[in-house]
Amino acid sequence: LEELCREASRLAMPGFGTAAFDRKADGSPVTDLDRAVEDHLRAGLERIAPGVPVIGEEGGGQAEATGYAWVVDPIDGTRAFVAGIPTWCVSVGLLHDATPVLGVLALPSGPEGDLIVGGDGVPLTRAGRPVAPVGPTHCGAVCAFVPSDAHRRYELDLPGRVRSLGSTALHLALVATGGALAALVHESHLWDLAGAMALLRAAEVQFTHLDGAPLFPGDHLDGSTIDGPLLAAPCWAWDDMARQIHPNGTPWAGTDCCRG
Repeated sequence: LEELCREASRLAMPGFGTAAFDRKADGSPVTDLDRAVEDHLRAGLERIAPGVPVIGEEGGGQAEATGYAWVVDPIDGTRAFVAGIPTWCVSVGLLHDATPVLGVLALPSGPEGDLIVGGDGVPLTRAGRPVAPVGPTHCGAVCAFVPSDAHRRYELDLPGRVRSLGSTALHLALVATGGALAALVHESHLWDLAGAMALLRAAEVQFTHLDGAPLFPGDHLDGSTIDGPLLAAPCWAWDDMARQIHPNGTPWAGTDCCRG
């Protein structure tokens, strides 16, 4: 699976910063390479695990809430990809009974790319090196990653700097690997989240709705939109981060989800 994701990232690279794009029905951009990378991933996943269904951003697909399913985002961060900004990734997640159990993200950095890998029984690593648990010192330069339109949707009183890189999967993966203390997600789909959710589970990072309600991936196997806001943060920091985020200026109501 790691080698397949490396291949997929290399397949995309000739169009990095140069690819022409069309608009999908929702207005988001898509390139021929999005489709080609997904086709490559689907073929490779069928070789790895014959008969396991695949849900992809470009090709769709269906899966049951029981058993295994792959969830694929061939290029998460297409806007960054076409702009030549290296903050996109190839994301593959494996679900079992609608729970993310394995994630691999391939980032276009380094001579051989950069892989973030982790899941149930699979140690969390980046570029083959173990990732240390997320601690208070990890929030140093960047406190949180947020959607690009966060300034229109939220009042943020977060204690540090915020950044938007253009890839939801990358935002979440960087929280799992200690690149930031939190990530805020608004509207998303399962293919944006599945690979990174397995990494968050491996890092013991909480990822729930902002009111503390759990996210159920099985409700979105049909590709339906996942309404936000959602927040990823270590359990010890989740409450503090959540109380600093005010959707449309609404004060945070509080939750006991991280206590006890």
